[in-house]
Amino acid sequence: MKTYTFTIEGKKYEVEIASVEGKSAKVSVNGKEYDVTLGEEAPAQEISAPVVVEAAPAPAASAPAGKESPVPSPMQGTVVEVKVSEGQAVRSGDTVIVIESMKMEVEISATADGVVKSILVQKGDQLEEGQNVVIIA
Repeated sequence: MKTYTFTIEGKKYEVEIASVEGKSAKVSVNGKEYDVTLGEEAPAQEISAPVVVEAAPAPAASAPAGKESPVPSPMQGTVVEVKVSEGQAVRSGDTVIVIESMKMEVEISATADGVVKSILVQKGDQLEEGQNVVIIA
């Protein structure tokens, strides 16, 4: 069993991967068990192909008028894809950036409803945990 700790908006999530069989995995997030369908097939004993992991979105929130809502990276990794453009409207939970970390693809979601004010990263950039990737206004 492999265990990872994700910090999303300052809240820690302990994720345990109990088993992987074909495109199905059994995982536990903070003690709650889930059956997960993987984005790409991975060998049952070792995960070597990228796996899409989607963190549960934060509760819906709108950036108050005149306020900015930064979107931080939950972990270090490499930017694989920027899925939004400046001026684009987004809703809380929409994927804005995809990173690769520990041979997994991780989708970073908008933290609030609003408009993308600025994109702070580009494909290929190396990120640190907590580094802001997008600003939503």
